[in-house]
Amino acid sequence: MRLGKHWMEGFLKRNPEIKTLRGKRIDLLRINGATADRVKDFFSIMNHPAIKYISPRDRWNMDEAGIMEGVRGNGLVLGSSRKQYTLLKQSGSRDLVTAVESINALGVALPPLIIFQGKWVQQQWFPPELELYKKWFFTASATGWTNDEIALAWLDLIFIPLTKPETKRPRLLILDGHGSHTSDEFMIKCFQNDIFLLFLPSHSSHVLQPLDISVFSPVKRAYREELAKKDILIDSSPISKMTFLQCYAKARFIGLTDMNIRSSWKGSGLWPINIAKPLMSPYVMKPVFGPFRPPSTPPSTPPRAGMKRKDHHEPDISTPKGSHQVRKIIRDFIDDKVIDPPMRLLFRKICKGLDEQQVKISLNTVKIAQLERQNEMLRPKKTDSIAS
Repeated sequence: MRLGKHWMEGFLKRNPEIKTLRGKRIDLLRINGATADRVKDFFSIMNHPAIKYISPRDRWNMDEAGIMEGVRGNGLVLGSSRKQYTLLKQSGSRDLVTAVESINALGVALPPLIIFQGKWVQQQWFPPELELYKKWFFTASATGWTNDEIALAWLDLIFIPLTKPETKRPRLLILDGHGSHTSDEFMIKCFQNDIFLLFLPSHSSHVLQPLDISVFSPVKRAYREELAKKDILIDSSPISKMTFLQCYAKARFIGLTDMNIRSSWKGSGLWPINIAKPLMSPYVMKPVFGPFRPPSTPPSTPPRAGMKRKDHHEPDISTPKGSHQVRKIIRDFIDDKVIDPPMRLLFRKICKGLDEQQVKISLNTVKIAQLERQNEMLRPKKTDSIAS
């Protein structure tokens, strides 16, 4: 069966509850990892008395951002009107650089730790003006990613000394469960310095990680914009680590602002503590049905929650035979306010399944009628005997 040219337009008119949306890619593990139950379990730990009363200036979030040295996004440029597109020069470097950033709930950011891909840090990687980078920390690894040794060095050289309170009080460090963060040495060092470690649920950083929510995106966007400016000025040689540092320093100044940092904590619901923030996120999977409760005798007069009642009698809902009947039942008896996105998706799938079955039944009915006619035509006809 082929659909007509304007079938989609008619379908959308017949189903006003459906509209075209812009798709946004997200890893499958992130969809399955961020569930309402996991978020609730995480916030139950946040409400533990030992953590609940930690000051916002002592609440920290640490995360790593991997950046390719010479990769930038597409953009709009001016060019000949006779061309559909124009080519943008992009440097060939694909070395990975990791930036380890740390922020607290008051909008303060610690100096970054930059991890280059290589055996060791080399002097020629740095620009002549070193004043801007004198508080930064640098190291190198074979992959450009962090490891147990680098994570422990970050703890010893950056986090512990730069966040040490004037008076003895606990600190909270929120981070993902990467293996370098869960090593015995890392956790023992935190315990010795009165640092509470709170690990995010796996594959939930896009919902609960402040740095992921409102900080890394503007930083990376600004980095790509700065890199695009460099591409216009430099020749075709690969982007150097020196150019990376220059672009990242400007991007960090643009994206790692006090307002963005505070917004990231608020958006994650981690400060001020607000579990409704992540639970309302479109990326959090919500249960389609609530927990089972034994049936009880309903009151005679008030309607049931979520049901539209036009009289005092229970609604007479017959078994639907098609999607239009399902939609009518929903429209007449169920309040739109109690239908969340997963429930709405379930109803759409039910309607789709009923429509597909109706099409199959109709096609089979036509085929059966055709076969019956063919069978009737092939059946030998009886002849009347003639009396002699």
